[in-house]
Amino acid sequence: MIAFRDFAPQVVEQGGFLKWTKYEDFADIVERVNTWIDEQSVQVMNIETIQLPEERAWCTSRTGTTTTYYPVAESPRMRQIVRVWYRG
Repeated sequence: MIAFRDFAPQVVEQGGFLKWTKYEDFADIVERVNTWIDEQSVQVMNIETIQLPEERAWCTSRTGTTTTYYPVAESPRMRQIVRVWYRG
């Protein structure tokens, strides 16, 4: 059976209203992938990276003296995940 597993960056520091969430470095993700492969003893077929928009992004709309912050569907910030395709 062919399957895949995604390894997304883990949160290092939670963001707030005006502060982006900080995620672990890509090297840490690769380390987790290697550990998982060793522990599961799977036959790896392929490893790829995928960029996804960050879940929460905010845009501003300024009218007169009021600034409104609102969420947007497309984020200027991207997160990179590792996808491992394996035979298990």
